[in-house]
Amino acid sequence: MVMIAKLNRQLGKRLMASVAVASLFLAGCSSDSTDTNATPRVVVFGESLVDVGTFGFKYTIQGNVKTGAGSNKVFPEVIAASLGANQPCAYFRSSDDGASYTNATGCTGFGVGGGRILHPLATSPKSLPVQFDAAASAIGSYTNDDLVVISISGNDGADLIGAYFAFAQGSRTNFIELTSNLLGQSTVSDLLRTDPTGRAIGGVYMTALATKTYDLVKTKVLDRGATKVVLANSPKLTVTPRLAIALGQQPAAALIFDTWVKAYNEQLAVKFAPEPRVAIFNLYGLIDTSATNAYGFTNSTDTSCPAVGQDINGPTYDIANCTEAVANANITSGTGLISGTKLTGNITGFLYSDNFHPTPKGHEVAGQLALELIKSKGWAAR
Repeated sequence: MVMIAKLNRQLGKRLMASVAVASLFLAGCSSDSTDTNATPRVVVFGESLVDVGTFGFKYTIQGNVKTGAGSNKVFPEVIAASLGANQPCAYFRSSDDGASYTNATGCTGFGVGGGRILHPLATSPKSLPVQFDAAASAIGSYTNDDLVVISISGNDGADLIGAYFAFAQGSRTNFIELTSNLLGQSTVSDLLRTDPTGRAIGGVYMTALATKTYDLVKTKVLDRGATKVVLANSPKLTVTPRLAIALGQQPAAALIFDTWVKAYNEQLAVKFAPEPRVAIFNLYGLIDTSATNAYGFTNSTDTSCPAVGQDINGPTYDIANCTEAVANANITSGTGLISGTKLTGNITGFLYSDNFHPTPKGHEVAGQLALELIKSKGWAAR
């Protein structure tokens, strides 16, 4: 389906004035006895928000170089820099857009753009279980000095929403197959008999997806010795430029989809509530609050990178070649595709690079909020 293919391709310094504001976004904040001043090893899993260079670039505005020293940081790199840790480099490397991969020994950035909890190609490095197992082979068991950072659910949620768009328009197969792969065909059939619109399936699916996330983190991270895990919940997908354009004048649909995302986040919180080794990073809260131009953002709706084309689903972007100069030039001369107004300022005031991924400023804010969460757990010195 074109909608899903598009979603699969594209799903991703002034900070808050006080720690009191940041505390609104910290979950699981009770201190524990694992305080350490040791320099941690930062191990990263997930999707584009945490990909440090699998494909030779990062899913944000590009700096002087695209990866490594001098490149713009994604939020796990912000955390690592703040803790004095070595920067995680990309373990998986691909020069052919994911047709093949090589492995970089010694690197601990296992996240891959396009990553999913449930990837249709079970052996792909874009599959979260594959990333977890690769880390087990490459680095073995975790130590008390390891800090694990995971951000993964955005693409799964976008897949579900895209499939439902088609379902609502009469193309039912993809939505039914997607949800049946996790829930089972009989459960999906029963839910459709109760609610032929399919809306109830979304919340049930996302709840089950959160349980699946818990099971994977428990068996493949915690049971392998990890004692410090920062796990991001799902961002608020409906306010991203990508879905804002797709939803258009459909506020009722936006509310339904947001309910699905909240179902994932609520179940994730419930499952990990008794687990002191895991801190839930409230990415949803960060995106939701940023939509009101908090944290010094002056534009949290439009993209800073220019659109380079158009397809049936809306504007297309070239994030790999959107440099700071390109983005600032677009802001100087462009008009917001969401707001419809003349763009002003520069990239430091924008939340979004393209239609799904944050700017370096967005990553800086996320990294500093995550750092406050880490400190609140006693995992780093204040």
